[in-house]
Amino acid sequence: MTRPPIVILLSGWAGAGKDAAASLLADEMSFERLAFADALKEDVSHATGLPLDLFHNHSLKDQPIIGSKTPRDLLLSHGATARAVDPDIYVRKIASHIQLALTEQKERFLQSEPRFVISDWRYLREMTFLRNTFGNHIRLVCGRINRDSVKPSQDPSEHELDDAFVDFTIDNNDGISHLRDEIKATVRSVLCIH
Repeated sequence: MTRPPIVILLSGWAGAGKDAAASLLADEMSFERLAFADALKEDVSHATGLPLDLFHNHSLKDQPIIGSKTPRDLLLSHGATARAVDPDIYVRKIASHIQLALTEQKERFLQSEPRFVISDWRYLREMTFLRNTFGNHIRLVCGRINRDSVKPSQDPSEHELDDAFVDFTIDNNDGISHLRDEIKATVRSVLCIH
């Protein structure tokens, strides 16, 4: 009997290293990397006519592109507007993707344990939606990446999870090699995987 699929939600302020941690899990531990913001970025690219790559480029996220608006500003504004209409718009898309992946795995009789890491957990309702959707059919694990040198923006989405319970916390203050060791050891320990 296979264990339930693993879904790790990573939180932390912008620049803390969530994307780096998710990439390490994808590259070295066979996790599929997902992000709630991927669909948001596609929406904003379509709405503004700006290239999608602009919203994935970390070095340009905080550079003004439309007046004083940065790609990050456009994403935050559009995301807030979309969530005002449908608070679960982006988490629903992730849940659908996970469900499709699980269905495809079942149809192929694969015995491997599916693993997903979501690199941009910002809202408690995202975790609640996934728990309500999948129940005990997934192992949902919440983690936080901290970096002392990062100063958060004042956007409320940066702070909703500041005091949220998480299964693990990693301090990312000592470079990529240390982050690699910490994320791998922590995930193995928390999930009892190899």
